[in-house]
Amino acid sequence: MSDKPQFSDAYTTNVVEATEILFEKAIYSVPEVPYSTVSNAFETLKRSWGSTGLVEGNKEKVKKYIFANLKTLSQESGFRQFKVTTYGNNSAQISIITAKGFKAVRVWRCENKYIACGDEYFKKKKWWQFWK
Repeated sequence: MSDKPQFSDAYTTNVVEATEILFEKAIYSVPEVPYSTVSNAFETLKRSWGSTGLVEGNKEKVKKYIFANLKTLSQESGFRQFKVTTYGNNSAQISIITAKGFKAVRVWRCENKYIACGDEYFKKKKWWQFWK
């Protein structure tokens, strides 16, 4: 039996709650991975999601990046809910469920940092923009 905490999918319409579930529960139910795992996943996500880059840093930096994007996306017309899940037994993911489908961001714990990869709708911002 694994010593990792079990995690079941969670649904919410609250951006703060979705972010907290991702960073306090879901991400800790999967193991840390080597950078090669993230790099390989990124190559796949570039093709399937239109991802343009990775955001790397400590927990707070990556959390602020995700929160800022979730907040913006949840205010768009057609927003329904967030789904927080684990993916491939090596990452956690938030999907933004909309009337037309979904948008997503995936997070890994890797080499004592956090790495996020969002689909084409997730925008990179300068570090100071995360405080807004």
